[in-house]
Amino acid sequence: MSFCVTQVDFEKSQVKKAEKEVKKLTASLEEEQAASSKHKAVALMLIKERRRMLERLVQLEQVRVHAKQLLQEERAKVNSAAEGRGDEGRSVELEQRCTQAESERKQAEAALAQEEKKNASMSAEVSRLEKLVESLQRQVSSQSQVASVGHPTLRVSRQRRRQRRTAYRR
Repeated sequence: MSFCVTQVDFEKSQVKKAEKEVKKLTASLEEEQAASSKHKAVALMLIKERRRMLERLVQLEQVRVHAKQLLQEERAKVNSAAEGRGDEGRSVELEQRCTQAESERKQAEAALAQEEKKNASMSAEVSRLEKLVESLQRQVSSQSQVASVGHPTLRVSRQRRRQRRTAYRR
């Protein structure tokens, strides 16, 4: 009988060990199932994200194609407008030439005005010097008249000089 009691105790301890083992395995299985659920949720989330990114990529490709078409249309418009503006380009060039000619004309006018001013100044100086020469000649002639009263050639030469001066001034 003691053998039976020992046998029963042994089997009870074996059952307890087996129950502990079952509990451990059950807990481990539950943990694995929880981890598996998390992995499954992450995988589903990644799949959804991939799908969303693919849709976005398709949309961006459509936008790119549309933008490329618009760009080609705009280039065609610009090229046709550029062909039409050939005359406008020439008129712009002519306008630039006119502007340049106008500025050159203004510069020439300024140079002419400066030369005219210089000429007027020199004419005034010539006139002043002629008057000085004339007054000096009068002094000399009055002194020479005292020396030779009534000499006819001196009078004629003075008259000729005066005529030449007035002709020169004109």
